[in-house]
This record gives sequence, structure tokens and C-alpha cells, in this order.
Amino acid sequence: RRVKISDGERVIAFTFDACELATSTTGCDMDVINFLRINKIPATFFMGGKWMRTHSRRVKQILSEHELFEIGNHNWSHGNCALLSEAELKKQILWTQAEYEILLDEFLREFYDSKGFEGLEAVEDLQAKIPPVPFLFRLPYGRNNEQALKIISRLGLRVIQWDVAAEAGDNSNIKRAKSNAKKVAAMTKPGSILLFHANSVPKGTANL
Repeated sequence: RRVKISDGERVIAFTFDACELATSTTGCDMDVINFLRINKIPATFFMGGKWMRTHSRRVKQILSEHELFEIGNHNWSHGNCALLSEAELKKQILWTQAEYEILLDEFLREFYDSKGFEGLEAVEDLQAKIPPVPFLFRLPYGRNNEQALKIISRLGLRVIQWDVAAEAGDNSNIKRAKSNAKKVAAMTKPGSILLFHANSVPKGTANL
């Protein structure tokens, strides 16, 4: 939930969930992504596999900025890990890993096509820098049980929770967002992991 900072350095981690349920689709909050990009703020995006498929172009765009952003697994359709059977949990996780692999392969092929044969060395360099699969996992709803944690670990993923839920409903109103931002800042400590969303649910996250 937090990282222990031994030297007292004032650092925090920005994490953004991007997900959608099996019965619905959500957006992609480009205001958030552009703010991070412009200000060169590193962040981890925990993506659901279904969301990746819906927003494949955005995922490949984030892959292209691998020096700033990383991608973690957030289950296929936000399935509650404390309630899923072993078979269903594995399916949710592995389908998401597979969707990432598909999009990474598409990204590398498109990059090569844009460069031609001369781009082969550049593609190989990208392959060395971008993880072949996600190795971090965000629990939907933060829910888990002993079986789920064992399964996730056996699949080679490390669970990342959070200690600061940085959104408080709709922050579309600037005045309210500023008030909420002050509350978030007061809860944040060195080593804190902050939870935001980048799928426009809730709205106004960029205003924080």
C-alpha cells in the first residue's frame, strides 16, 4: 500500500486505473494523460483487458512513451478477485496479459513499418525496454482473499494496492476539485501510492 522511504526523500507514486465492466464501456481521460505527458510525470496505468481492446490506439500510444509510463494488469472486466472462482480469476488475468501482448506486437509492427528495414535495430531496442507482459497487478475494488493472492503470485504478478484514494466523486467543478486536492495532499506521505482513474469515471480527475 505504501513504499518505505529510508532516506526521507519526498516521493510518491501516481497510479491510474483504466477499466470497464463486462456490461459497459468507459472513456479515456486524455486531459489526465496529456497533463502527465506535458509535465513529464511518471505514472503507472493499471488497465483492464477489455478496456485495452476498446482503446487499443491509446494503449499503443502509452506504450510508445514507455520511458514515462508503465502498464499493469487490472483484470479483464474488473472482476472481484475475492468472489471469482480459480478458473475465472485465471481467465481474467491471462486474457488481459494476452491483450497486452497483442497490442505490444501491433505497436512494434507499426513502428517497424514506419521506419522500414532501417528501423529493425530501433525495434529491437524497444523490445529490450518495454516489458513483454505486465508484472504489476491492481486488485479491482482492492478486494482479495488468500486463494486469489496465491493465484496472482503464481502467475508472476505483484499486487499493488494504495494508501490514498485520491478522487472524491465528480471533480468537474474546479472549486470543489481544489478543495478535494487539498484533502488529498494532507493524506499523502513520502512513499504514498495514490489511486486515480484515467477512464473518465469519475469525471474531472485532471482538475485535481
